Amino acid sequence: MDAFMQFIQLLYENLKIITIGMGCIFITWVINRFMRLNVATSSATKYPVTFSRKASFNYRFRKRDRMLFYGRKLMRKVTSAVINGDKKQKLRKRDRVFRFASKFLRPQKKDFTARPIRRPPDAFLEADTTSLPVSPKSIQLLNMLKSIRILGHFEIPFFLDVCKHIETKRFAADQFVFKDGEIHDCIYIVESGRLSLFIKDEKFDFEVKSVGRGDSLYCSLSILDMIKNQARPMRNVFAKATEESVVLQLKSSVFNDIFDKYPESWTRTVQIILLRFQRITLATLYRYFGFTSELSKTGIRTVSKLSPLQEQPCKDFREIKSENEGAASEDCPTSESAFPTFVASTTDDDSDIFRVAIEELAKLFGMKEASFLVDKVKVENFDPGIMIVRQGSNELQLFYVVSGLLELLLESQEEPDVLLPISIVQTGDVVGGLSVLTGEPSFFAVRTRSFCQLAVVERKGLYEIISEYPRVVVNVASAAVESYSDFVKEFDMAVDWEICESGKALYKQNEQADALYVVLSGRLRSVLTREPGTREVLNEHGRGDVVGLVEIWTLRRRSTSVIAIRDTELCKIYATLMNFIKSKHPQVLSNIIRLLGRCIIEQQQQTISAVHREPLAHVSNLNTIAVIAVSDEVPLTGFTVELWNALNSITPTELFSSYTLQDMLGPTALDKVNEYQIITWLNQQEDSNSIVLYQCDVELTTFTSLCIRRADCILIVANGEQEPMVGEIEKELENLTVRAQKELILLWHDSTDRPRRTAEWLDLHGWVSSHYHVRFRDRVFRQRNPKRMLRYKERIIRRYDNRYTDIARLARALTSTSIGIVLGGGGARGAAHVGIIKALKDHGIPVDIVAGVSIGAFVGGMYCLDSDVPKLIMCAKQAFKEAASFWARLFDLTYPVSALFTGKALNRLLKSVFNDVEIEDLWIPYFNVTTDITSSEMRVHRSGTLWRYCRASMSLAGFVPPIFDLTDEHLLLDGGYVNNLPADVMRSLGVRTVIAVDVGALTETEFTNYGDSLSGWWALWKKYNPWASPVRVMSMAEIQSRLAYVSCVRQLEEVKKAPYCHYVRPPIDKYQTFDFNLFDEIFNVGYWHGKTLFEEWKSSGKLQEVFDGRSANISTFAQREKFKQGFAFTSAQSFTDLAAMVSKIHRPFETSLDEISEEEGDDRIPLDLVHSAGSSSSKMV
Repeated sequence: MDAFMQFIQLLYENLKIITIGMGCIFITWVINRFMRLNVATSSATKYPVTFSRKASFNYRFRKRDRMLFYGRKLMRKVTSAVINGDKKQKLRKRDRVFRFASKFLRPQKKDFTARPIRRPPDAFLEADTTSLPVSPKSIQLLNMLKSIRILGHFEIPFFLDVCKHIETKRFAADQFVFKDGEIHDCIYIVESGRLSLFIKDEKFDFEVKSVGRGDSLYCSLSILDMIKNQARPMRNVFAKATEESVVLQLKSSVFNDIFDKYPESWTRTVQIILLRFQRITLATLYRYFGFTSELSKTGIRTVSKLSPLQEQPCKDFREIKSENEGAASEDCPTSESAFPTFVASTTDDDSDIFRVAIEELAKLFGMKEASFLVDKVKVENFDPGIMIVRQGSNELQLFYVVSGLLELLLESQEEPDVLLPISIVQTGDVVGGLSVLTGEPSFFAVRTRSFCQLAVVERKGLYEIISEYPRVVVNVASAAVESYSDFVKEFDMAVDWEICESGKALYKQNEQADALYVVLSGRLRSVLTREPGTREVLNEHGRGDVVGLVEIWTLRRRSTSVIAIRDTELCKIYATLMNFIKSKHPQVLSNIIRLLGRCIIEQQQQTISAVHREPLAHVSNLNTIAVIAVSDEVPLTGFTVELWNALNSITPTELFSSYTLQDMLGPTALDKVNEYQIITWLNQQEDSNSIVLYQCDVELTTFTSLCIRRADCILIVANGEQEPMVGEIEKELENLTVRAQKELILLWHDSTDRPRRTAEWLDLHGWVSSHYHVRFRDRVFRQRNPKRMLRYKERIIRRYDNRYTDIARLARALTSTSIGIVLGGGGARGAAHVGIIKALKDHGIPVDIVAGVSIGAFVGGMYCLDSDVPKLIMCAKQAFKEAASFWARLFDLTYPVSALFTGKALNRLLKSVFNDVEIEDLWIPYFNVTTDITSSEMRVHRSGTLWRYCRASMSLAGFVPPIFDLTDEHLLLDGGYVNNLPADVMRSLGVRTVIAVDVGALTETEFTNYGDSLSGWWALWKKYNPWASPVRVMSMAEIQSRLAYVSCVRQLEEVKKAPYCHYVRPPIDKYQTFDFNLFDEIFNVGYWHGKTLFEEWKSSGKLQEVFDGRSANISTFAQREKFKQGFAFTSAQSFTDLAAMVSKIHRPFETSLDEISEEEGDDRIPLDLVHSAGSSSSKMV
């Protein structure tokens, strides 16, 4: 570093002296020539010379007179030529010289067309504030009933019957709605005012929930008792009005009366109640608060009614076992890992056990005849310690304990391999009813504590029973939730299940924080408003994420605004409920602190300067992707199947189109009457798979609208070889108020050399988050018929997976598993970048995105233009050869006003390599970094002319002048001054694995201590005196250089420590910045270093981690741990609609409440009846 800086300083001083000398000589020559011409002209005018023809004398001139004579003669000819000559000859020599000098010294200006910066529209960052028109009171009443989530799917006739039983009650401020210990058998809907729910503790009464106009207050688990007409008192829970309120009260008696009239609707209601209980209540308490044993009633529970067999001595069962021991010893497993098998019952005692079992099950189910259960129940024997149900298992069965003891277990949050006992299940109890009815994986693990005899009902058998006896679903559901503690029921009543419609604000910045939210399905976007009119996207939240926890815990106002990208289901937990949990169960503080820490860390990672991040430039934690075509000429079927295959190799993915959906669910699946069923089924599919692909129709059909509304990301697919255009469906996206991210996919034949006119596509399509170029063979372009999708899927699934294809790169980008390489600056040492890239290719490591600074920007641009490594090596070697040319540098020298060189040689080199290529036209996504010295900030370039931004990133101060950015006319310099290794910028774009290659010069840290003052004469004497000891003192140029790189050095140290970054530094310290003539040597050093490093990765298993499936590190903390079995946000592979089984007659003419509008209300519903039902029984309380 010392020698290099001395060389630069000496070169600068010599060139400066030479340039000044040459300039002085040139100016002196011009002035002298000008003076001579003026003297000659004045002399000829003052002293005219005449000659007589008659004179025959031959004068003899002296030397002085001869020079004067010829000078005057020359001037006469010049004067004559000026007067009589052509206009082109009128320019004097000095004017010609001045014009030539101006042309040589002044920079040439050319006309460039600067494209505007692409920014997302305001709708992406603003909430929809449009309010719906005020409806008549009757419609408002129906909407209030529909707002109760568990009743929202009912049809109009049901609501008409319900309205007859509604009473209007008025409560004064602080008046009790219901008291502690009273039977809570009503649903309360607030028409005006506000109600508060309280939970009593030993010392205090905690307000855990507050509901206002349009909201409802009820306990969903109590509705099960209401249907059975067995409402029970709620202990330690009461509610009262905090202000004067008008409340609509719905009595529980209505549910039992109308169950038989609408059995299919009530069956679905029970199923929704249990889904809510498992997916919201149990999942939140277990996953986020860490509750285990608190979920179940403590101690050995005493069942209300024991089986008659329980009265028999245990000896009888042991005798039965001993009689069958010979036949059963081999079938009954003794290992916990083995799955139990059925033991045949052949004795008379076994017959008695079977008879008693079906009789007790018939009583439990509420059936008068037990004979219907004979072929649907079997009795199995289990030894102690057998794991009969594993947590998260999809093998769903209903177990009735005939004899023995079972224990329920949950996986420990701190130690994932440890199972914690939750409760004991005794004889006469039922296990597994919750999972069988919901279709969700088993929440608990079940293990035998002693020798057990269990009556087993398979899921299919139970569904057949429910089909014949609909009330069985209520009895089984009631038995399933009976074993949970009162605390679970209190929590279930205090939390809300909300829907945030697309475009609406969940909350706004600077609002008072009153609750946190858990995303069940859908997608949210966090937007930060720094100043009026300036908004920035910080993050997007998907399924399983927690939103708003930091503000609740720190008692601060909302730091951001959160907007729903699409319809989003949320679990709302009030801050007051959090306080109650902390007070009653202080052991959960450790879990809450861990949760809070993860949220804070994630916010710090997401809070990146707007200079670093482009709005919506990254995607992560996607669950649903809609694929639409620009025209019918796009091979949409071929593309989606290829994408499905690539995604499925990374994470479980499912693909649906309107044709496949109708094949699976029937031709009427997309009818309006089946909207609830299809949405519920699609929710199940989204829960069962990490990603669901929706192939939209070519036209805007019902299925296409449904897919777009459910999409987290929309892929707009076009044929890049056609004229840029906008599809019909895309034109309708604005009418659908779509706020999901849009990605533009341009398809090309594999013979295409490079993409073209990408910027025109982007300009036509408005705002898109990013774009990708995908090459396919001709066979893919022929796959356009969506009816042949299944056949094409079967054929493509057998094909070998190629990591280097463009479709594989797109799949990794959508799953946030991209691999990016960052190439730092370092002059000629950048030849090692080429070696590292070759080593990556040799070890099968694909590159999905490239970032570069200075020489890294140049090498990265060449690789993204053509990823053929041999061609890259050849082009880079030729470019280094030209950069090492002495004559090119010599003729590029200039007077050092801004820099030593004009920059023409560098421009000529970059243009010869890149021509007119735009960054958007590169096969591989690319960006580089520059330093904006106009606004003193870092700039990230992902669009524009490639050679210009490479030139800006390579503009080393003092050597080449800054270059103007045509978009805003700012001056740009080398990006190494602010960020020589922008791994953090690449990380912000959603890249999981970042390989950062550093080829910069090492910073020297050993200097001579010269005391408190320094004499320059002393340093000069030490430098040039051969007998003096050498000293190391910084020169002024070196001090300025180190000051320029201060922020870069600090950032580099952070990158080295970052867990997501794989820091690579080849041993190239001995090479200097301008050793461009040593390309082969530096290239080999980089290649062998990379080869050795990647071999170590392969042997240590680190390389395999790079290719693992979707990473939890890139998404929020809830996704950091892969979905474990038993986590409530996963579900079974298939969904069984119990209501469809119960319904024996299909009634397509019935109308759902969703279809009713204000204009149609008078024609389709007797609104007078609705209105009178809501007001006729009004009374004052």
